[in-house]
Parts: sequence; C-alpha cells; structure tokens
Amino acid sequence: MRQLVVETNKYVYTVLDGITQFTVCLHQRTCIYERFQLDELSCPHVLAVLTIKHTGYKKYCSDYYTRKNLLLTYQFQMDSLSDESTWNTPTHVLKEVVLPPHGKRSPERPKNKRHTQLREDGFKKEKITCSNCGQQDHNRKTCKNVRPYDQE
Repeated sequence: MRQLVVETNKYVYTVLDGITQFTVCLHQRTCIYERFQLDELSCPHVLAVLTIKHTGYKKYCSDYYTRKNLLLTYQFQMDSLSDESTWNTPTHVLKEVVLPPHGKRSPERPKNKRHTQLREDGFKKEKITCSNCGQQDHNRKTCKNVRPYDQE
C-alpha cells in the first residue's frame, strides 16, 4: 500500500498509511509507531519521509547497524564450551536442589475467579421466603405446606 507523506514543517511530517496517521519528527528522531525510538532503526514511515526528501537513511540509523560494527562483533574467535565435568561451579550452586513444580495442571480451561463488587462485601444475604406459606429457607416451588384454600 502506498503511503502519503504530508510535510507539516521542516522536520515534522504526517504519513498516511491507509486510514492510519503517523507523525514523524526527524529532528527528535521520533515516530508514533515507536520502532524508530526503541530500535534506533528507521521504520517504514521514516523511510517514506526520507524517500520524499531524497535523504539517505544512514544518519537516521544507529551505528550498531553499520557494516563496520557487525564485523567488529565477530572479530574475536569464540571458543565453544568445554565438557561440563571441567566447569568450575561454586559449591553453593551445586548444593541447590531444584524440584519440579507441585501438582499437575488441569487439562481444562482454568476457572475465572469472580470479582465481588464493593457493595456486596458489606451486606448479608437475605433469607429466602416462601410466597406460598410465608416461612423462610424455601421457596414456593419446593414448599411442602398446603395452602388453606387448596384443601378442598
């Protein structure tokens, strides 16, 4: 999809990507997409602005991503680890015993815990009253008392 770049001022641009708007500031090296700030790497919106300005992207990327730094990363030879029996492990680490977790996880989906509302905490439950006989602890459906006019 093509991105439309609108210049707001010398350093601030608005990039329209479909229906989404992204604001890019080249001076502060920021983009609402945030990849520009976090990775110090040009995101697609910054690249769209740099393409319109005919400016190279190298000055808007961190030095970590240059070929020179990549080669410096691998300039020293890395030796593989020796056999585990030759490792110098501290005694306090050797004494630690790591046990498997207790219990077994159920194969079913975990039950959701109900969050009680604040107003429910202070109130007691009302007793159930039967509308048939007026007694408590049962309702009309489970009532065993016979109403006086039903005795005919």
